[in-house]
Amino acid sequence: MRPLIDKRLIFVVSTGRCGTRFLAGAFSSVPDIAAFHEPDPNFAYELRQSQFFSNAPFWKDTKLPAIANNIAEDVYIETSHYFGGGFFEPLLEMGIVPDIILLKRPFRDTALSFWRRGSIPSKKFDLVGPDDHVYLGLDGWKQMTDYQLCYWRCIEVACRQSLYKEYVSKLGGIAVDASLEDITKREGFRELVNTLNLQEPDWSKYSESVVNATDASNGTALPDESLDEMEKKVWENIRVCRRKCLLNVPQGARGSIEETVLASIPQVLFSSQALSR
Repeated sequence: MRPLIDKRLIFVVSTGRCGTRFLAGAFSSVPDIAAFHEPDPNFAYELRQSQFFSNAPFWKDTKLPAIANNIAEDVYIETSHYFGGGFFEPLLEMGIVPDIILLKRPFRDTALSFWRRGSIPSKKFDLVGPDDHVYLGLDGWKQMTDYQLCYWRCIEVACRQSLYKEYVSKLGGIAVDASLEDITKREGFRELVNTLNLQEPDWSKYSESVVNATDASNGTALPDESLDEMEKKVWENIRVCRRKCLLNVPQGARGSIEETVLASIPQVLFSSQALSR
């Protein structure tokens, strides 16, 4: 396992549908790193287990050896949004602190993208839903519309991003905010690369074009109900859920961790409403 310890790990925390595939391609323009979107061993196939058991065995027996044995570069970057669905916590508990990119997109844009694809939390195998081990629950979620479940996902991930950023920063890692709008421009991507202390990109390999994987025939569809009213109901029904607290973060105690969860969530809810349009 020694070769892995010497590698630098960078992961993305995001909802998905916000440029993760584009970001992996953009990183291919940066020298001396290995960047992937959703490579094997794929987090997606272990997501369900992460809701009931620790993913430490997957890291120790499968994921980390694959990175150590198959990646020659010293810096490994993976942009899979599945990382934030239960894989961050056991990595910290193992004493490994990754750098993280908190990739964001306006809530409504992201929720509509999921809704148009039919990728609905709690109704799709590879998406965490309100009935899973989450930081933010949603009262009455079974009576919510598909769009409301997608919108809830955006808020819950924003909460995770805030908490994970605090954990990584306190442990000496780099946690950097980025947006789809930023990374699709040279100046925005350069700022991200500089913050991560990576080499200057080879701009001949960087493209600002984004391929939208949403079916074009459904690309402008909207729910029948008012988006404003549905979103308002989600905000009203959000509740703090303590089932998904980190237990053994290095250099931290459980009590302080739980206080961090409870203290951070109201601030996330207040500040994130500006992103909902």
